[in-house]
Amino acid sequence: MVVLGPAVPRGSVVPVKLIGVLKLLDGGEQDDKLIAVLKDTPLSEVDSIADLDSKFPGVTNIITT
Repeated sequence: MVVLGPAVPRGSVVPVKLIGVLKLLDGGEQDDKLIAVLKDTPLSEVDSIADLDSKFPGVTNIITT
């Protein structure tokens, strides 16, 4: 899972909102990633991957890279 928002300590349990799945290939194998946003942040207004792309252009490109 990829959680978008400010940094939190590794292993922390935080409230998130799932907004979608990015279908990726890694070494020829499917490696889908769940994409979530931290609640109570500016990103929490995003409701989907398409919404993320329109409100925060380039973020999905960074994730896939």
